[in-house]
Amino acid sequence: MKPFFSIPFLLMLLVFLLHQLSQKVLGIRIPFADNYLDPFLFVPIMLHCHAAERRLINRLRYGAGPACRLSRERIVAGTLLAIAVGEWLFPALDSRFTADWLDVPAYVAGALSFAMLMNKGCPYANITVQNRT
Repeated sequence: MKPFFSIPFLLMLLVFLLHQLSQKVLGIRIPFADNYLDPFLFVPIMLHCHAAERRLINRLRYGAGPACRLSRERIVAGTLLAIAVGEWLFPALDSRFTADWLDVPAYVAGALSFAMLMNKGCPYANITVQNRT
């Protein structure tokens, strides 16, 4: 599925993986990146995967992808879910995680980057879907 492999998505995924490798395997510490890069990159990667899943379901259901873009409501809901899980649930369940509410602007910036760079329409976005009953 070609829309899944967009350049911004691949760049963000590559930066995320390189940062994890450098931090966990090589022991390289970059304090600002260690604190805020993961929340910033997680939201657009997660939302892009959700958009790809929606495209696949629409393609299987209708033969086309009439809803290629995520709505603002889905972007906000996904961002709030990431904040709740990352800053409340994980720290409550595991002491290795710490709640840092300064991460919230990084989550929001990641959501904005997704909305501006990755939440694009598609060639068949204007197709009217008829009910198949």
